[in-house]
Amino acid sequence: MSLQDLREYKPDPDDKILGNNLITRGGLTLLVGPADIGKTTIYFQLALAMLMKKKKWLEKIEIHQRRFRILVFQTENNAERMQRETRRGLGKKLFFSNRKLSPDVKFYNPRTIQDRTIADPETCEHMKECVKNFNPDLVIFDPYRDFFVGNSENAAIETRDTVYKIMEIAQAANPKTATLIVHHSLTGQASRQKAYGLEANEYGRGSKVLMSMARCQINCAPNSDVLGKDMVLVCAKNNDGPKFEPFGLKRNLKTKLFELDETFDPHKWKNSQRRRNRTAVEPKVSIEIVTSILNQAGGSMTKKKLTDAIREKTKCSSSTAYDSIKHMLASGVLKPNEGSILAS
Repeated sequence: MSLQDLREYKPDPDDKILGNNLITRGGLTLLVGPADIGKTTIYFQLALAMLMKKKKWLEKIEIHQRRFRILVFQTENNAERMQRETRRGLGKKLFFSNRKLSPDVKFYNPRTIQDRTIADPETCEHMKECVKNFNPDLVIFDPYRDFFVGNSENAAIETRDTVYKIMEIAQAANPKTATLIVHHSLTGQASRQKAYGLEANEYGRGSKVLMSMARCQINCAPNSDVLGKDMVLVCAKNNDGPKFEPFGLKRNLKTKLFELDETFDPHKWKNSQRRRNRTAVEPKVSIEIVTSILNQAGGSMTKKKLTDAIREKTKCSSSTAYDSIKHMLASGVLKPNEGSILAS
């Protein structure tokens, strides 16, 4: 599948697996969040919901395919642990390591670095054979960094090649197989400000090519300072359908699974995110400085010229200047005007 194919891909109505085309047959979906927030548990609960014939994932998002096969290429947890977790989630206390958990769920856990190096033709063929033998409807790669082809996640060409390899493996048995890539977000306090809003599709670490190639992106955003305790799910991107409203999840300490947080207020949370975003840029570059620059230039400037002028006046980085402009446009303090920017 080429980059053009990924961009032009349009699912048929019968291709829906999850929600409003959040996961579709033949499509690529990203699940993005910081380490230890619970991304593995989130997709693991999708497998559980399918095994238990539930109608909704996380009590919120509709499951359209009542039965589908899931193959997980997973490097951070061994197969026996995942089987134990699944049996516990299903309420089965006994665990027999020599028995199959389910004919519809399989975990592939590479034991060595070589076993997950998809740039190696032999490893790639071995993983393809695994896909062909199991013939899944959904293939999950967790985490993206452990299957990366190249040296830098920031490199556009290496990112593109990695996605091609992943899709090639996932679709070895059927071009209609769906793919889910689990990816780490940016780190630090600044990353939280990108979980929701205009920059939500930039929440993931590395090259933006990965985000542009995906049809859908779901962000796992922290909802407290304790990672793994609770989170907010945000639809950052959905090329083939509407985005869902952000909703909160909290972990059940007994089952270790996430449950819908009925007390979560999406409007209150979104407003708090907007306030955080505004505070993040205002101390660096004030609207007074930007307005002064625009007035000196006759009232309007292109975004690039305005970015350069802000950098020259405040000695800030280009990313700070660019982010300041973006936030001011979003809040309505500045407004676009045929390629240029005006003070409102």
